[in-house]
Amino acid sequence: MNSIKILFTFLYLLFNLFASAQAWHNQNPLGQNQSLSSIYFTDSNTGYAVGYYGTILKTTNAGINWSELNSGVFVNLTSTCFIDSSIGFAVGDSGIILKTVNSGLTWVVKASGVTSPLKSIWFTDLNNGYLVGGSGKILKTTDSGETWAVIATGTNSDLNSIYFTDENSAYIVGESGKILKTINAGANWTILPSGTTEFLTSIYFYNSNIGFAVGNSGTIVKTNDAGLSWSLQSGGTSFVLTSVYFTDENIGYVVASDGRIIKTINGGDSWITTSTIGVNLHSIYFVDSETGYIAGNFGTVLKTIVR
Repeated sequence: MNSIKILFTFLYLLFNLFASAQAWHNQNPLGQNQSLSSIYFTDSNTGYAVGYYGTILKTTNAGINWSELNSGVFVNLTSTCFIDSSIGFAVGDSGIILKTVNSGLTWVVKASGVTSPLKSIWFTDLNNGYLVGGSGKILKTTDSGETWAVIATGTNSDLNSIYFTDENSAYIVGESGKILKTINAGANWTILPSGTTEFLTSIYFYNSNIGFAVGNSGTIVKTNDAGLSWSLQSGGTSFVLTSVYFTDENIGYVVASDGRIIKTINGGDSWITTSTIGVNLHSIYFVDSETGYIAGNFGTVLKTIVR
């Protein structure tokens, strides 16, 4: 029995040592202080961050330098994604949808038909894209974001994050622990039992079966069976967890409203805080298994290179 305790103690200390060795460095884009809500990279060098008051930033040298792009709007932007190196989108409050076809040089407003805040955007290919937002809104485009139509969800709950595992299968998380799933490209949605009533902020699937959702009160839930069942995990904090990302089936990261960065190296069985930055962090993105970025309040952009 003592030998087992010693083994577990050793493994725990080793996990702490491994986790604490990872450093995140502030990229300090332009010295600007607008809160950044979402970060996305189209390749290892080119990335975009969007945030409050229409802020859009761009880097072409892996975060060393950033330039501010002219969005033409003054509303808060909450999510961004790119279909390819040229065509991208930024969405946000008041149903705003912005589209660029020239790598962010110019942005054009596209009609959403809604006034609810839009929280998350995802494209499965060049033509088909999806948006989720307030009051249960899900929008879909089939013409590369030129036009958008509202599709029925069966819920009025606020929706915060969408993730596709293939061109037909997707998950959405939101208010009161809601997790929605479609297997027919959004034509129908079913509500899954999440095991929590906490507001869920972000969802990520490593493969078609294994996924994680995070949210208020330090909530982390995991599924191993494509959403049929979810189990609660302990992240070691009661703060709002805002974004989750996995680089493989074992290694994952979550950022929090208190500036905490937590990490797992065993598929979510245990989590440990690796850094505490001191500002609200909103979005995490990895360009590969080693290089990651985080966006947060006061213009914060952090970068890590795992060695």
